[in-house]
Amino acid sequence: MSPYWNCDLFDFFKVLFGRLLRLEGPMASDEVQLCVLVQVAIACGILGPFLVLKRQTMFANALSHTMLFGIAITFLLLQTLYLPALLIGALVSALLTALLTQFVSRLGVDVEASLGLVFTFLFAIGVSIVSVYIPNAHLGVETIMGSVDALQRSDIWLTSAFALFNGVAILFLYSRLKI
Repeated sequence: MSPYWNCDLFDFFKVLFGRLLRLEGPMASDEVQLCVLVQVAIACGILGPFLVLKRQTMFANALSHTMLFGIAITFLLLQTLYLPALLIGALVSALLTALLTQFVSRLGVDVEASLGLVFTFLFAIGVSIVSVYIPNAHLGVETIMGSVDALQRSDIWLTSAFALFNGVAILFLYSRLKI
């Protein structure tokens, strides 16, 4: 039976925080999903206003799409689904997206237009690589957005670390970011 049965709104949060703070026993998958998604919202909400001020609101969307390029290249080179290697490939692709966007915008193209050009270019290459060289791969919505059903309790600590990192980075770089 659910621990939230017959709970009103305030009782729900009382039970939830009680279960989270005890750290005993298995958490329900909904609790894990809620905790991870709250941490992701905090991590993104900290950086979001600065992206709006710099007119790069599409940047996060572009990164989520262009990481497919890095993952596909890494898979072709290594022929394995070793997660740390794929994450490094995604990171390199994200950095390439940022660098190419800055390069194209310095050529006189508007920042958001340059971002649109770079991310559609890299995403199209990534989709082409997967379609041609990895024919049994399924490119569903989960490819871009992920699947919240696959989250585990360890992901709570990972997303908390990202939220903390973003908060500390904003504290130290605030004067440079607001310019």
